[in-house]
Amino acid sequence: MSPWYESVQETLNQLTFPQTGYPNLYLNQKRLGDRFLGKLGAIDTFSKSVETTGGANAKLKAVVAEATLESARGRHATINWNLSDSLAQALVLRAYLESAGELRTEPRAAMMMDFVLVGGPGGLVHPDFVPDHANWPRNDLSVKAASEVADEVQKQVRLGTSPDHAPAYWVSFAHAAGGTVVSTLGTGSVIQTEVRQWAWSGGKYCIFGQKVRDWDSWTLVSPLHVWIEPPGRSRA
Repeated sequence: MSPWYESVQETLNQLTFPQTGYPNLYLNQKRLGDRFLGKLGAIDTFSKSVETTGGANAKLKAVVAEATLESARGRHATINWNLSDSLAQALVLRAYLESAGELRTEPRAAMMMDFVLVGGPGGLVHPDFVPDHANWPRNDLSVKAASEVADEVQKQVRLGTSPDHAPAYWVSFAHAAGGTVVSTLGTGSVIQTEVRQWAWSGGKYCIFGQKVRDWDSWTLVSPLHVWIEPPGRSRA
């Protein structure tokens, strides 16, 4: 069967992604799966609407290549993923949103629920330290902003829908060109990531998610995927 008539699952299952050494700090599998399935029809239409020259596979591969992460070590090896992999879903969803003009890079200008991709100097705050916001490093967030973030975290703890009777959240933030973005990372989605090894490292913190709302000096984004990139090698 020609690429033009392949289903989106068949097309995307054949994609390869550049090998990457970037540390993944957070992947929300349930949220990613819901958002991906919500856009699957649009991705399917996109994959079948390309010009016949090159076919759907070639066009979609080119788009995904623009949105995926390059190897931190300059390697050219690739690995195959299928759509049951959460990171593959995140990369393909980003690729489609970028191609459709639905991926915002200026958080303050984005509307509520818009998909946002930002990156910049930032960091992580361990759940044990979040309530003690006055002791957060001053060059990370202002005391006022840290207090507001800590209050937001406590609100999420009180409203938690997880079966965990005592939910905990890491605070991630990135000082992007369009303003500071903050995301709270539930511990359930950091268990199988590298957050513990890289929590206090430098580099560029990148956040992909959906905008929730603005405060005076920061924007809250509901995270789908959070990672660190070495300085000077960013694609975010």
